[in-house]
Amino acid sequence: MIPTSRYLGTPFLHKEGFVRCKAKFMPRTYRPPQEVPDNESPLILTTARGLHHFHPGTLTSRVEGLNRLSKEEEVEISHQDTEKLGSSANELVKVLSRRSEAVARVDVNEAMPPGVISMTFCFAESQINKLTNHALNIVGKIPEFKICAVRIEKMLEVASV
Repeated sequence: MIPTSRYLGTPFLHKEGFVRCKAKFMPRTYRPPQEVPDNESPLILTTARGLHHFHPGTLTSRVEGLNRLSKEEEVEISHQDTEKLGSSANELVKVLSRRSEAVARVDVNEAMPPGVISMTFCFAESQINKLTNHALNIVGKIPEFKICAVRIEKMLEVASV
């Protein structure tokens, strides 16, 4: 139920037992990802969904209004990391992993922790999923698409003639 002035919600869910079935919670020991940052690739890339485009943007990237809001791949990065790299907002950079590379514009995001960057997989031309690690997560039996070690290089923008 949605909390209202008469019903404020359930402070302790399943206190007396499970309503529809029995559940057994099993704590798991933290396991680090199979690929961690090092001197060559000091940043962690995590992929995310975009706000304006659905998945790789196959259909939504054809919508003019959405493209005005989000027209190209961006790399969200902390202010501290942009200072280390000597880069700034809206600058073109190359993100390189052990598998591939992609070009994106810098989006300085104060919510990003230092050492972590985030990119969407909304733009088919940037092929962000080619950067990611295909190592298998042994618990979930799925590839570790959401995390990999990367480095960023500044790019020289070509001036239009």
